[in-house]
Amino acid sequence: GFQEQFIGKTFDDPIEAGSDVDIVAGATTSTSSMISSIRKSVDIIGENILGFEQENIDISSVPDGTYQGSVDGTDGALSVEVTVAGGSIEKIEVTEQHETDTYFVEAYPLIPELIIEEQSLDIDIDTGATMSSARIISAVEIALKNGLAGSGGDGSGE
Repeated sequence: GFQEQFIGKTFDDPIEAGSDVDIVAGATTSTSSMISSIRKSVDIIGENILGFEQENIDISSVPDGTYQGSVDGTDGALSVEVTVAGGSIEKIEVTEQHETDTYFVEAYPLIPELIIEEQSLDIDIDTGATMSSARIISAVEIALKNGLAGSGGDGSGE
């Protein structure tokens, strides 16, 4: 039953543990890892074989403000606040997380620092904490999309 929920999903479909596909109770980490692997495989096939391109966010077009983004984590939400000023990401703060502590400390604050340094979400996440790293990036992406859509932020730039 777990595998059947992926049948018919396409490159454009979200595949997020807990919201788009169900996880197996008692095997949250294993099923979350499988879901992440499937998402990455679909992305690689879509981009490299089928010629699809992932939507890239033009950070310079995000209005100044502080925006929130949240994704499902290991045992609950992983939420961030992203501050944009002058067309650049100035600050990324994880405001809530329920990740496995030993993995999360490997991803945070490294991943936010890399995003700010590169001014891009396309960064190397080889931290030993792949799932936590990917979730931080996804939450930042949602926050930036909220900024572009004019929601999910206070517009204060602080």
